[in-house]
Formats: sequence, C-alpha cells, structure tokens
Amino acid sequence: MNMILASKAFNLVITIAIILLMLVLIFFMIKLILKNEKKYRDEKYSLSLNMIPQNEIKQLIENHIIRIGAFGSFTLMLIDIDDFTGLNKLYGEQKCSDMLLEYVHRIDVCFKNAVISNIGKDKILVLVRNDLDLRQLDELAQDLMYSLRQPYVIGHQHDVSISASVAIALYPTCGSTYKELLRSLELTNYVLKRNGGNNYMIYSSDIDQNENTNMEYYKEIRDAIDNGEFTLFYQPIVNVGEKKLFGFETFLRWNHPEQGVLAPNKFIHLLEASGDISYITKWGLEQIFDKIEEIQTKIGANDLVITNNISVKQLMNDKIVDDFRKVLRSHNKINPKKIALEIGEYSTFEKMDVVKVNLLRLRDLGFRISVDGLGLDYSTLSQIEKAPLDIIKLDSSFLKDINNNFMQEKFVQMLAESALQMDRIVIAEGVETFEHTEYICKNAVQYAQGYYFSKPFPSELVYEYIVSKDYIQRIEKNSNDIPTLIDTIKNDNKKLDNTIDVEKLEISNNQNDESTEN
Repeated sequence: MNMILASKAFNLVITIAIILLMLVLIFFMIKLILKNEKKYRDEKYSLSLNMIPQNEIKQLIENHIIRIGAFGSFTLMLIDIDDFTGLNKLYGEQKCSDMLLEYVHRIDVCFKNAVISNIGKDKILVLVRNDLDLRQLDELAQDLMYSLRQPYVIGHQHDVSISASVAIALYPTCGSTYKELLRSLELTNYVLKRNGGNNYMIYSSDIDQNENTNMEYYKEIRDAIDNGEFTLFYQPIVNVGEKKLFGFETFLRWNHPEQGVLAPNKFIHLLEASGDISYITKWGLEQIFDKIEEIQTKIGANDLVITNNISVKQLMNDKIVDDFRKVLRSHNKINPKKIALEIGEYSTFEKMDVVKVNLLRLRDLGFRISVDGLGLDYSTLSQIEKAPLDIIKLDSSFLKDINNNFMQEKFVQMLAESALQMDRIVIAEGVETFEHTEYICKNAVQYAQGYYFSKPFPSELVYEYIVSKDYIQRIEKNSNDIPTLIDTIKNDNKKLDNTIDVEKLEISNNQNDESTEN
C-alpha cells in the first residue's frame, strides 16, 4: 500500500515539475518575442524621430534649390495613404500609428540619399536628391508601390492591405520654388484620388489647366470630414393603406460653412474618387444605428425601417461586408432588418458580379436590400422575380401623367401582385399630392414617399415627426376609404389578367423612353 502511495506521489511531483518547466519555457519564449519586437519597434521609432519636420524640409528644399541652381534637378514625391481616416476609425489611432512606422520604414528602404518628412496625418513627403531620368523614376515608383501594397499586421491579428496615391514632381520642370512644387504635388494627388487612388502619377501642365478649381473643392471636402460637416437628412416613407409610418430614407448632406446645405450631386463623385466614401459609408451606418437606438429609447419597441443609399463604387469595395459586420457587432441589440441598403440602379446590380455577391453577403448579415431606379418594362419584372430583393421603389416618372398611363398601370399591378406573393414591399416615390396617394392605391401600391408627406429634414426632427402623426392627417385629408380600397385591390389582384399583350407593353415603354430622350 505504501509503495502505491509513494508511486502516486512521485508521479504527481513529476507532473508538477513538467508543468513548471513548460511555464518557464513559455515565459522565456514570450520574453524573447517581446525583446525582438521592441528592438524592431525601436528601430522604426528611431527612423520616425529622424524624419524631418514639415517646416525643416521646406527650408532644406529651398536651400537645396539655391545650391543646385536652375540647371540642377531633383524629385519630390507626395505619398498619400488612401482612406487613412477610415483606418483610424476602424483600428484606433495607436494601432494605425504603429502601422505608419512600418509604412515609413518601407519608404526608407526603397530610397537612397532621400529625406523623408511627415507633412500631415496621412501624407509623407520624400525628397530624392538623385538626378533621375523618366525611366528610372518610373521603375522607382513601381518598386515603391509594390512595397507599400504588401499587407500590414495590425495588433497581431489583422493583415491589412493599404493602398496609397503617389504624386511626383520634378524640379525645375514642375516648379522652381518649394511652394510651386508642393502645389504641383497636391494637384496631381487630387487627380489620383479622383481616379480611385492606389497609383502614381507625374505632374504635367495639362493637369494644371484642367483641375485647379476641382482640387480646391476636394481639399474642402477633406476638411469637411475632419470638421464633422457631413450629416444625414431623413424623409418619411408612409404605409398609406394602414395609415402608419413605415420608416425613413436617409440622404447625405454637407453643411458647407459658406454655401449652406449641399446635396450629394455636388460632392459624392469626389468622395468616391478619393476613397473617403468608405469612411462616410461606415460613419453613415453608425449614425443610423444611433438614430434607431434613440427612437427605441423614446417610443419603445417599433417596426420602423431606415433605408441607406449605397453606390456601386462602395459595393465594389471588398472590405464593405467586414466593415458592416463590425458595426453590427458594436450595436448587437439592434435588429439589422431595421436597415435597408438601397442601390440606385438595378441594371448595374445585374451586370456586376462583385456588387451582386457583396449585396448577397450583406443580406446574409440581416440587412434588407432595396432597389431604386426600376424601369417599367416586362423584362425587368421577370428579372427581379429571381433577385434577392426586399424592397422595390417605383421611380417618380410613374406619377408624371396619371391620366394617360394605362400600360404602366398594368405593369405596376403585376409588380404589386408579384411583390405580395413574395413578401416584398413596393414603394412609390415622388408622391406630391393627395391624388397621387389615391392613384398608387388604385394600382395596389400602398407605400408612399415624397414631398406630400415631407421634404427631407435634419436628424433632430425625426422624433418630432413621429409623434406629430402629420402623415395620418394627410392620408385622411379628403378620404377615409383608403384602407378599404387597399383590401379591395388585394382581392382584385387575385383575379388580375396575366395575359397582357407583352408586345404592346414593350412598344408603349419604348415610346416613353424616346419621348424622355427627346
């Protein structure tokens, strides 16, 4: 018996000794890893300390110009990280600061006899003293782009691919002073950003002639993001049949300090070109989640839906699904079905596989998918029956001539019947009068959006609109029969004659298209 106990005790001691030895080994391994990491960080930090401040590199370049005179030459490069604001929001300033050290380290490795300066949050200026011809400059720029595009590790977990726009200016061709050279770089950088970034370009006089005014506007937009000048406006969507509020559509606006509130057609193309649209997209989604939480706090549980417009450029971004998933996790108490992501052109959605895949993945996350700009023709009807859509919006052109719209009426009735069977919602846009509400109900569409119920208004007025119930007063303005009318139409839809002469329908729509073009 004693021998058995001794044997068990011995085994226990051996086991404990092995565990302690493993812990000691793990401790020293971690210590070694941290030591090596600290050495690597110290090397990069030392590099960052040796970077020339913006005011010093200005003086250095001006002195260099005096020294080499008009017959010498050198190259300046402005390296602008694409969507650095979005990276900061996503990963935090500390992790992005560490990433920036690695970024500068890669730039330093690519150049010889160069001076590097950080002239902004996301911009790096490089002075290359060597006298390079265009072929050498092109090769150098390609090597730099390749190095910068390699993945970065952020927080030991994420391999992040970061793109950059590299503007290049040659002395004295692109400017004979520091100020002129910097202006040439900024103008070239603007063109790069407008064209999607992730590339390099050498300044030419053509850029100066064509883009100077646009560049100033672009710089204003970057300042607007930093100053929080963008905001969302809300326009109500009303369930006319049930006399209740369905939700709101959001519209991006820019509170310009001098020009007032600007609509997206004034600036959206610049946001897309610069890559800042990715940041604005995530920001907008965050704003909508915050608004939904605010509404729930004030009025309790509700089934209101808020739609958010997404451009094709945004949906072509591989990161959009992961970005939206992260936003969902930070608002896990909100059902994503309360948000509908709206695409502007169904035809574009159909033709681009990457857009379609991203929309399907977003729908899998729980978001509803809405489509706008729907053409009134039979072929579109057959296509959308197979598409993963939850909400279909009728263009306001449907309401342009309600007294002479027979073939379009038939199409809309078929669309409404199909939507009813597939648990979809059809919304008529451009509703401006009470007669429009009666007309859409006659054609089996009971959801309405337009100036009749309200123009888009600032975010702070959303709760006021909900509790005012102004939409009910407008529905009941001249008639109390709308709900009954809707029920009647639903029953009539079951008897709808599906043998419409398709050829006549297509001819009618072709005539409408031709009249629009004329």
